[in-house]
Amino acid sequence: RGVKGVELDWCVDTACSTNFILPQVAYGLDVEIVGAAPAGVGATGAVSSGQEMLLGTAKLGSDGDDGSGVAAITGLSAAIVQVPAPGTAGILGRSFLNCFGAVEFDWCGGAGGGKAAMYMHQAYAAFDDASEEARGEAVPMRELACGLLAIDVDLNGVRVPALVDTGAPQTIVNRAAAR
Repeated sequence: RGVKGVELDWCVDTACSTNFILPQVAYGLDVEIVGAAPAGVGATGAVSSGQEMLLGTAKLGSDGDDGSGVAAITGLSAAIVQVPAPGTAGILGRSFLNCFGAVEFDWCGGAGGGKAAMYMHQAYAAFDDASEEARGEAVPMRELACGLLAIDVDLNGVRVPALVDTGAPQTIVNRAAAR
């Protein structure tokens, strides 16, 4: 309590409609409760409502020697709810990702072969400086009525919808799609 600049690890989950912070983390922080957060939805179904807290100004990324990798966001809030987010303070969902004009995931760590990275951009801009081959193929996503992102995937010649879920530890296929 009363400590500024607390560092917390979060799960960034594209298949979660809102932000959640675990109660055991939330009540140890000296932050303001601003009301009640509505229930949300995740890949596993409905998530209950809870108190909502204002996290204040959040600095994202690490402070490299050159200051790179740092983005700041103000007004970030999270619902205080017990959600499955092992080893983290909670989940940053679509309501967090929607604060940016574009979010880029680099799973392989770029040409340098480093760690995976996430880049938040204030506006979307086409990759004009990269060739079509270097950019790869764009996969169209659609937003479902519940606010989650989906793509179509062909499994053994059958087209099925699939959630885009960066919070899932593995690929999961439900029984209907498996049939």
